[in-house]
Amino acid sequence: MPPAPALVLVMLPWSMLLACTSSPKAREALIGDPALFVRSVGRGLPLVVVHGGPGSSHDHLEVIEDMAPEGYRIVSYDQRGVGRSEPLTSGSWLDLEAHVRDLDRVRYWSGSTQIDVLGHSWGGIVASAYAAAHPDRVRSLVLVGSGGLSKADHLRGAEALRSRREALEASGAMPDTPPEGIEPGCRYLWRQLAASYADPRALGRNPAPVSSCHPELNYQTWRAVGGYDLTQAVAAITAPTLVLYGREDPQAINAEKIAELLPGATAPTWLEACGHQPMHECPSAFEAALDAFYGDLDP
Repeated sequence: MPPAPALVLVMLPWSMLLACTSSPKAREALIGDPALFVRSVGRGLPLVVVHGGPGSSHDHLEVIEDMAPEGYRIVSYDQRGVGRSEPLTSGSWLDLEAHVRDLDRVRYWSGSTQIDVLGHSWGGIVASAYAAAHPDRVRSLVLVGSGGLSKADHLRGAEALRSRREALEASGAMPDTPPEGIEPGCRYLWRQLAASYADPRALGRNPAPVSSCHPELNYQTWRAVGGYDLTQAVAAITAPTLVLYGREDPQAINAEKIAELLPGATAPTWLEACGHQPMHECPSAFEAALDAFYGDLDP
């Protein structure tokens, strides 16, 4: 069994009601230092979902709880400093190594020595870094609309998104106003998120991805991550891997390269008429892709 990281149940005044709750549907807790909000739904093997951002929360990925493959429970968490996790101080670490340590704390909380990991967007970068650092602790890896595995590839994805947004604005296909109920911290990026959808107006029909944003934390995290490059490290990943993208996702510019670099991956799986949020844009196709992948894994 891998050595267990320190695990501390944090009871803070602002967290009394979250620190240890349970219901027939969900088990929730705050763990470690800094405290991370964690949530487990269902029964079976732990499938840990790593949300995107950086600077957003896990909330909009709770839809995956209703898509859990047979025999799995969904374990999700808010990354350091966001959502219902403990607010960070100015001296907190935000680099990839810190996020890898946090994910290992979530693994330990799940009660399993080995987990299945699903990372979305920025979460795909964190999931890949974790699987490269701890290949023996990852049973399988799913990357959904993952960011690039290096800073250079991340910038390629950002440029593809910028170009798509400009083309949508020039054609008149971009909405004129942000979705109703958008969280104030998300106003700076709603156009960017809308452009990542196959249909940019779909964000208004489901504004969940802009329900929690921390722009300063986003900036500080990318600054701390710096010139990251996982392209060599991912050769250590031994787990079966699904590389899953919406066909219209600007981040898909890196899909083929990611699939080639990961030893356990085959060619990318494409979801047609879908963008960067397939769990919201094309949920049936997304769920079918998960069922097919997990159904083929050894028990």
